[in-house]
Amino acid sequence: IGGDTTRGPLTITVQAAGEVDHEHYLTRSGAKPGDLIFVTGTPGDAAAGLASIQGHLTANQQDHDYLTARLNRPTPRVDIGLKLREIASSCIDISDGLVADMGHIATSSEAGFTINTSQLPLSGHLLSAAGENAIIYALTGGDDYELCFTISPDKYEQLSACLGEQLITKVTQIGEITANKAIKVIDKAGAELKLDASGYRHF
Repeated sequence: IGGDTTRGPLTITVQAAGEVDHEHYLTRSGAKPGDLIFVTGTPGDAAAGLASIQGHLTANQQDHDYLTARLNRPTPRVDIGLKLREIASSCIDISDGLVADMGHIATSSEAGFTINTSQLPLSGHLLSAAGENAIIYALTGGDDYELCFTISPDKYEQLSACLGEQLITKVTQIGEITANKAIKVIDKAGAELKLDASGYRHF
């Protein structure tokens, strides 16, 4: 459930209603200290696509086409989301940016988290177009609608078995839930990265 477009020549509002199994559903509030953080796909592509359209990012035609396709036609991760119902302790889709949306999980779960930038899955097109700024797009860019989820370490083998059936969707471990409520993003040397923006700016 999210907000409407707030600027532009056309607004289309769609309401979807459904039901969930009351014993098997995903929330933001179940993450525990020590849980591992995973993400599907390659976050940052959609935001880079928008930046390319707006002229804020210079991309060659091949990279532009790929990145804007990720913006205009995101892939819904429904199949793996259904499988995660019995595995993940928490889950959210990345609409406002990886760090910002992980922040929602942390707040709801009364915990913190650490993300390691060296583990971020970055697409070749994002790297080609954005260079060293690719990590910033991956951390703060929105509209990817990839899934970010947490699992207890003792369910790692169960997740691996699940992924064995998910040959299309890439899933990458990127961090860990912490007992303190600090939000940290670190590089491969363990140095903390300070972000200028923690979430996606739609306009």
